[in-house]
Amino acid sequence: MTNDELLNKINGLLKEDDLIKAISIDNVNYKPHPYCISDKHITGKYASLSDATIKSLEKESNGKIHCGMYVHSNGQYTNGYKQGWTPCTIPYEDHVSDTVCFVQLNKSITNDQAQEQFAKIKDLILTISGVAFIDTDEQFRVTDDTSPKD
Repeated sequence: MTNDELLNKINGLLKEDDLIKAISIDNVNYKPHPYCISDKHITGKYASLSDATIKSLEKESNGKIHCGMYVHSNGQYTNGYKQGWTPCTIPYEDHVSDTVCFVQLNKSITNDQAQEQFAKIKDLILTISGVAFIDTDEQFRVTDDTSPKD
């Protein structure tokens, strides 16, 4: 399931009560860096680039097709060639990241209400790395109160 499909499913489950909205699902904390597609990946052999086709291209090329980033001896990365820098040869599957759902409160709610909302989306949230709250101009909060103020 793509991040957009997951976002739509989560918002579909949260829509009824309209207390929390999922704003985005993004990949963050890339290790060692985001995988970079290069001109070598565009071979015409595949109609699109997916996880499976990128892995196949790397395997079939015997190391000639790899991440388009370049690495310096000090560990810095860049997405363009610089003299003295070498190509990143770390395999596609070893370029990892965390997937985070960014949510926002539509009004201040209680801990109990927050728990009810997250119970609705628990199975979907467990497929990603975590959840982060985005603050609003109104500074809505999850409170211990039984009747939060808007």
